[in-house]
Amino acid sequence: MLRINKLISHLSESGVDESTLRQEKAIQQAKLKLSVSTERLRMIQLEFLSEMIVGLKTLGGATIRMLPSYVYQKKTSHISGTYYALDLGGTNFRVLQITIADGKVTDTKAQKFTIPKKDMEGTAEGLFGFIADSVSRVVAPGTTGNLGFTFSFPVQQNNIASGNLITWTKGFTTHGVEGQDVVQLLQQALDKKGVKLTISALCNDTVGTLVTEYFSDDKAAVGVILGTGANACYWEKVRNIPKFYNNLSESERKSVGDELMCINMECGNFDSWKHSALPVTQFDQVVDIASPNPGQQQYEKMISGMYLGDLCRLVFLHLQLSKVFPPLTCFSARNSFETRQLSLYLADQSHDLSDVNKDLFEKYGLKLNLRQRQVMKEVCRLVALRSARLAAAGIATVVTKMGVPKATISIDGSVFEKTPGYKKMMEDCLDELFDSKQHNIQLVHTKDGSGVGAGLIAALECN
Repeated sequence: MLRINKLISHLSESGVDESTLRQEKAIQQAKLKLSVSTERLRMIQLEFLSEMIVGLKTLGGATIRMLPSYVYQKKTSHISGTYYALDLGGTNFRVLQITIADGKVTDTKAQKFTIPKKDMEGTAEGLFGFIADSVSRVVAPGTTGNLGFTFSFPVQQNNIASGNLITWTKGFTTHGVEGQDVVQLLQQALDKKGVKLTISALCNDTVGTLVTEYFSDDKAAVGVILGTGANACYWEKVRNIPKFYNNLSESERKSVGDELMCINMECGNFDSWKHSALPVTQFDQVVDIASPNPGQQQYEKMISGMYLGDLCRLVFLHLQLSKVFPPLTCFSARNSFETRQLSLYLADQSHDLSDVNKDLFEKYGLKLNLRQRQVMKEVCRLVALRSARLAAAGIATVVTKMGVPKATISIDGSVFEKTPGYKKMMEDCLDELFDSKQHNIQLVHTKDGSGVGAGLIAALECN
């Protein structure tokens, strides 16, 4: 706040008129609200670690669920064959055919489908029927084989090929799925359609991403999704998962206690009902209330692509009140400014922000001056920067808990891939949090890892 007051004082002494002063003050205050200091990030890390530890012990006592995936770290060099995967993580899903030779992926074929809105909001039979019909268009009639199913929603897994949906996220409200075994629902739909594939593995997109990178880099320690949603997973020693380990027989404990299992953290829900760590703003509160799942996925709603565009929109409307912008009725509807536009605006390096100008005019009929366009780009940068810093803080906490000397962080998702400067923002934040550039954490883009990983996990289970 002191820096803002100094800036306002400087502008006042420079003879800037009162209206401009008011506008600049509003801009600086918005920046302050969206900023997250290193000290605040360290506080977030402490709470994040605490929730991880509680989540490993209990089924429902933490905002980070820490779900056992039943995927164990194994040798991969002996695996060969053709496997199939279905990757359902949002409004789009993919059907993949993956060929493996001596532990290396030699060929991948994929086809993408879009789920109709009526099935996102309809019945289990309609949703899984549509998915099965799509699979039948890709897989040749009579084809037999093993299918890995990436289902990127909070699931309580019962074993490697069974899991019950805890709650829908990412805009899905399909009836008759929550609490049900999603593998059974899909297998029934496939059988009904005459598709002869057997679902041999269920995983989350983060788990699939981590396993994909692990097949080529045994230092792959953490899998992260930064796209429509946000989540992470990592390798944890089985004996450090009390809620799983304590339910094993004595012989099972001796057999697998020191093995590493992938934990699907479901950390997008971090701080959801506590609100004691994250710097939740008035903009975040509006996004939460307007979402299909108010009160849940607070961390995700500050990080992921489903919400970043709308956060920008709300900041624009807020600044409109101080006359920074003219009336923005075009931004009155939810999601009328999209995350892809945030990326477009950050990518515009022209002196007059011509791409920003073109987008505003063609989509909304807006003619804003250069200063106003600069403010819009700055808002996009601040929203993206906050996202990157919060994501990096979570990753730093996980690596610290693991205690590994060197870690590859396998990341997939449109926010990480398509937001200009996002990776650098994360790397800079990691340098801050570790007080050094010698932390041996490498961020790697594992493109399409979630789907390929499901096929690889199916291969691990069948060998």
